[in-house]
Amino acid sequence: MSLNTDAVYNSVPYTVSVIENAAVQVDYLNFIAKLFIAADFKPFRFGLTITLPTAKIWRQGTLTKSFEGHNMNLYAIETTALLFKYPSFLVSDDQRRLKTRYKQPASFAFGGEYKSKRVKIKLSGEYFLSLPTYDVLKGKDESYIRPASAYGTNVIKNFMVLKSSVRKVFNVAIGGTFKLKNNVKFLTGFRTDFNNRMNFTPNQFDKSLASLSTPYWHLLHFSTGISYNRGSNDITVGVDYSFGVIADRTSSINVTEPIQERLLRGNVSSIMRSSINNIGVILGYTYFFRGSMLSSEQKSEISEDW
Repeated sequence: MSLNTDAVYNSVPYTVSVIENAAVQVDYLNFIAKLFIAADFKPFRFGLTITLPTAKIWRQGTLTKSFEGHNMNLYAIETTALLFKYPSFLVSDDQRRLKTRYKQPASFAFGGEYKSKRVKIKLSGEYFLSLPTYDVLKGKDESYIRPASAYGTNVIKNFMVLKSSVRKVFNVAIGGTFKLKNNVKFLTGFRTDFNNRMNFTPNQFDKSLASLSTPYWHLLHFSTGISYNRGSNDITVGVDYSFGVIADRTSSINVTEPIQERLLRGNVSSIMRSSINNIGVILGYTYFFRGSMLSSEQKSEISEDW
């Protein structure tokens, strides 16, 4: 990201600029354990699943960052601050094979089903726990400021750090299947996709450096379709529509009112508007290996149980 603004100092025009770049790669192999229990009280069925927090098997990451500024010392209120003391500065680093602590929280899910000869209704919900802010990647604690002729051995601490956090969230879903004919079913459903605000970049890097804020939306999905059975296979065609509900109206950045002490960002407001609409086509094909080898009488029994 590059920000520039023109100004005048002692009747001489000049340009102030701030340039930030960041790249992250996180490789991991985690183990996830689940505990579940199910009960069948025809025509009702119930289930409960507990997903434990992720356990580490193997993880490593790469973190690359650069941060530079030019002419930030002119009109600076506090000229003793390192970044506003000299005409230019550069902080950059590239660290590989860092230990990573990428984590996913525990969750609790429940579900229920009601089934009759021609109607099947399913309901489910899942609650995800939160995670406090933690270091996903952390390199050396100190990064040197260049040029060395001006800054000497001065450093910025905690520059090579990638942080993350997760908010608790609860999602629900409900769906219905209606048998129109023995081999034709009408499908419909609704589900929520609330955002747990898991975030890595850019505003979770180093809080001492002003950066962007990331907008968040909650999504609501509505779907419908038709499923056609051809003996040993099912063909499904449908459509999914979703729209977003904004969860945080804070604008990402303000570049029209630059403030030098905020690294050319202006004060952000909480009046951002957004419109999110998605339409997707659902195409599905299911082949039943076991069903293709059953007799016609056995297939009839399975069809009745559907």
